[in-house]
Amino acid sequence: MSASLPRRAASVVAAAAALSLLGTAPAAAHQGHAAEHRGHSSERHGHGHGHGHGHGHSKRIDYVNLGDSYSAAIGTGGIAASPLGPECLQGDGPDHVSALDGRRRVDLLLDGACAGATTDRVQEIASLQPVRAALRRAELVTLTLGGNDVGWIDIIRACSLQGTAAACDLAIASAPERIEAAAESAGETVAAIDAGTRGQVVVLGYPRLFSADEQSPVISPERAEALNDLTDDLNDALEEAVEKEDAAQFVHVADLFDGHAADSADPWIFLNPTDPRDPNNLHPNERGYLLGYYTAVISEVDLGHRGH
Repeated sequence: MSASLPRRAASVVAAAAALSLLGTAPAAAHQGHAAEHRGHSSERHGHGHGHGHGHGHSKRIDYVNLGDSYSAAIGTGGIAASPLGPECLQGDGPDHVSALDGRRRVDLLLDGACAGATTDRVQEIASLQPVRAALRRAELVTLTLGGNDVGWIDIIRACSLQGTAAACDLAIASAPERIEAAAESAGETVAAIDAGTRGQVVVLGYPRLFSADEQSPVISPERAEALNDLTDDLNDALEEAVEKEDAAQFVHVADLFDGHAADSADPWIFLNPTDPRDPNNLHPNERGYLLGYYTAVISEVDLGHRGH
């Protein structure tokens, strides 16, 4: 692939943001870097940044990103259709994908993540000819999947302060069966992706969205704890399913988000309590992607021995 899907902020700047955020006050860092990155959103998916070229004998890592909204930068600002079509929506702010692409040795060949994608939809996208071609070249593939199969939005709505005890109890009771089915389907999808690439496939988990220690405008502490337990159950089920026969490496992110839930004083999860229909709601914000997801990838995935 000589070009990829345009949505991402300039990747070199995004990587710099990931480093600078580590030593910057939360509010100032988020506002300043968000403005800077969104001014470059047309390069969201770019290949051709030149990373890894002209630096002696260093290897270049060809990189593909797939998955659902937690891989599509939803929560970082504006939302637009990708060249995959109007049904594939992505955020235009910096995230772990743009930060990885900003590393000197990494070239993002293609970013095919789509908000709302189920495990079956991710597999359909992976079977498209341009995606298959990129996967054949890739040394690294990242994705998130499974949450939409479980129906998190319905469960959260039922268990929120706007829901009812009966509806929440029913949603929580049905969740284990949904989680089992989602993990099984995720395992099949990841196995299909792994079969089409020589690269390392890395499946990233989901964060706990709410704090069970604080009163939230959205959910009670008791219900927050129950939903957080379900998040842990989903992550564990996904890990078991996708790591069968070494098809993929599963990387947990939940602990990195501790203390940064949507209803915390320092949230890494976007929440607009005045607009429950905001599509960015309950997705990582810029800090969540860069300090949570990006940190998890570079901490757990060995990039040093990959590339060509």
